[in-house]
Amino acid sequence: MKKIDFLVRDPGHQYHDAAIVLADEDPRQALIDAAISSLSTDIELTLGEVTIHLAAIIDPEHWEEDWRAVGVEDAEEFIAGLVQETPGLLR
Repeated sequence: MKKIDFLVRDPGHQYHDAAIVLADEDPRQALIDAAISSLSTDIELTLGEVTIHLAAIIDPEHWEEDWRAVGVEDAEEFIAGLVQETPGLLR
């Protein structure tokens, strides 16, 4: 197993983490994915009337109970329902 150790810092936190790099994996992508995963439960998004952490948007199945706690039974359907037509933008 290979890994890349890194330190996460934001205004409220500081902690160590590591990206696991598989034999056939791009190390840069492994680091990006690990950093996003580390931060994703700390970042909240408000979508209409619902506030949920980014991790729940990235992996709705894994965070199904969190979605239910905010009143959403089907996260994929809920997110798809947020898409709006924007007149004047290039298609």
